[in-house]
Amino acid sequence: MPYRIIGLALVVLGVVSAALGVASATVWRADSTVTATTHLSSDGPTLVTTEPGVLGLVDDRVDITARAANGGDVTIAVGRADDVSGWVGDDPVAQVTGMSDWSTLSTKTVTGKAPTTAPDPTDSDMWVSSTSGTGEVTLPWTARPGQWTALVAATGDDARAPTLALTWDREVTTPWLWPLVGVGAILVVVGLVLLSLGRRSTRNRRQEAVLAVARTSVPTPPAAGAVGDEPAVSTTTTLTRRELREHALREAQNQPRRRSRQRGKEAEDAAAWAGPPVPSADEPEPSTVAIPVDETAKGAADAWRRRWNVPARIPPIERQPAASSGAQDASTSGATPPAAPAPEAPAGSVDGQGTPPGTPGWDDIFGADERRRSRK
Repeated sequence: MPYRIIGLALVVLGVVSAALGVASATVWRADSTVTATTHLSSDGPTLVTTEPGVLGLVDDRVDITARAANGGDVTIAVGRADDVSGWVGDDPVAQVTGMSDWSTLSTKTVTGKAPTTAPDPTDSDMWVSSTSGTGEVTLPWTARPGQWTALVAATGDDARAPTLALTWDREVTTPWLWPLVGVGAILVVVGLVLLSLGRRSTRNRRQEAVLAVARTSVPTPPAAGAVGDEPAVSTTTTLTRRELREHALREAQNQPRRRSRQRGKEAEDAAAWAGPPVPSADEPEPSTVAIPVDETAKGAADAWRRRWNVPARIPPIERQPAASSGAQDASTSGATPPAAPAPEAPAGSVDGQGTPPGTPGWDDIFGADERRRSRK
């Protein structure tokens, strides 16, 4: 959270700083032209002069503009300070002493004996440069070595105090543009880095919270105590993040095996519930021949039967009784001899074949094996 707050504050400060730098070069940029004007009352003196050095306050080149109050005649002349002062003499005059601000010329009025008519400086040869006209006139001037003064005079019978305006061109610089923009860019970059760190920290905290909720505890089996001792207390071990990942990987690897074992168990349960097949009533019970098989050879016999596709039940072999010599003689003589009693089968034999009773047959051997597997 602190990262995000600090980063957001730095981004805002950076944007403000860059905006101030751009504004200093556009909106707040000073005008490249400076124009300062006198503000005299209409009943003021008809002569206006400048003190030495006023013409070069801003730049060496200046445009001197004079404007008559009632649209009458007006003259502008530039001469040395002594010549202008001598020409004015004791007449009332408004002297420009400097600039009170970038648009206003400061003046002072010198009273004197007012002439009956306004003097006209047009025909004087004391001026280095002069111009005259009606309404408004302009005289450009470039500074020269020495002390120079400008004279503005409104002429005519109804002359009024003229208005003097000095216009300079100046070089405007923007020293705060690139420093403020640079500082703003640095603050924005640092703020974005802090916001990224704050976002990453928030994501890590959320992941930690999710892991804390999903964290599992593995029970540790209690230690076996001696007889008569109190039972040991079971403890739990909390898995770390690495152990949780390994546990999830093992679970994913064991999932197919677990499903396979589940399917096999379901098949065995279904076979156990179904029970042995019930023979049909019309199908005669096949008889089998007991074949003595060693108990340890059941597995080999089962493999041999599957390899050679031998059925579990082998039909009995019909045996033809052999004709005795007495019967042959009787047949030749045409007399029927009396039937001799059948010899008793020796004890422990079946059908006189010498097979002891209770010997397991194919059904007993392989049926027991199938039943054992089904019980598993």
